[in-house]
Parts: sequence; structure tokens; C-alpha cells
Amino acid sequence: FVYRNDRPFHPDRFESLCLSGSLPGVLRAKGYAWVASHHLASVEYSIAGCTRTVKPGSRWLPLGEARQSWPEEALAKWNSSPYGDRRQELVFIGSAMDEFAIRQQLDGILLTEEEFAQGPEVW
Repeated sequence: FVYRNDRPFHPDRFESLCLSGSLPGVLRAKGYAWVASHHLASVEYSIAGCTRTVKPGSRWLPLGEARQSWPEEALAKWNSSPYGDRRQELVFIGSAMDEFAIRQQLDGILLTEEEFAQGPEVW
């Protein structure tokens, strides 16, 4: 399944999930994450068997006046989003995975409504 969300992960909660390794049934995962403490670049996240990798990913599109420099395709897709292309997009493959429980776990490490409302200056 693919997990998508337009809100960033809380950095401490994301780190706890990465260290705990508690995604039962997941054999493979790959994608990029928006972690609130890494507002300029994505975080690449992958699982392959017992190996987890978290490393710096590509840069997100610049915001504000710099939107004018975006490629046409990016403008068409992300211009209406206040945070551009920043998002969660993680693919999970496994055996006997509980998709609902994994989605709940991932939703639980997102910034709360209150945290998100404070904006990137506070994150």
C-alpha cells in the first residue's frame, strides 16, 4: 500500500518510529518523508528486511516568490498547496501487514493540528 499525507512528521516521533522498528509484517518500504525539522529537503526512508535506512533526500521546491522558478509541471501540480511538493509518500510491501494499524501509527507521528498551525518557524 502507499501512505500519503500532506502534513510533516514530528521529528522526535519520527525518530522513535525509526528506532523502534515496529512495523509488523513490513518486508520492504521505500519513499520520501517530510519531517518538520527538515523543511528544505526530503528524508529518504527505506526498509529492506532487517535493514532500515534514513538519509537526506532531494530538495523540496522553494516557496514564496521562488515559485516563479518552478517547472511548468510542478506549477500545475503543486501551486495550490501552501507547502508546495512537501508530503509523505511511502510504499509498504509485506506479508500479513495490518495496513490500518500501520496507517494509524504513521498518522500518530504527524504534527498535531496545534503543532502544524504554529508554522515552519516553530517546527
